[in-house]
Amino acid sequence: MNKTAIVIAAVLTALILLSAGGVFYAVRAATGTTAAATTVTDPATPSPAPLTSQREAAYQAQIQAANQRLVEAQATEQALQAQVDSLQQALQGAPSGSVWAGGEAEHLEHGERFDEHNLFSLFGERDDD
Repeated sequence: MNKTAIVIAAVLTALILLSAGGVFYAVRAATGTTAAATTVTDPATPSPAPLTSQREAAYQAQIQAANQRLVEAQATEQALQAQVDSLQQALQGAPSGSVWAGGEAEHLEHGERFDEHNLFSLFGERDDD
């Protein structure tokens, strides 16, 4: 008998808690809907759409400026690479006993690639200070 009384009490408690939760949820949802429906927008407050489009336009301008700088840097890089290539060709064609930049140069072997290491070997040690 005690077992049945406990089971009945547990079922009634669960039913009461579920009913109370349902009523609470319904009241909360109705209040939130009413508050949202009665909210009046202030005409002095700017809409976020123009601000977003202004921000987007500013970002696009910055991207275009960065792309322009990138194109200019690539053009400079190509011009410098052309100078390096012409210097490589000049060094490969120079006679082995010539004097270059005021001192005796260690010339590259024919076909050897001119790079930073070879450049510093021509002028002495690299100063990384």
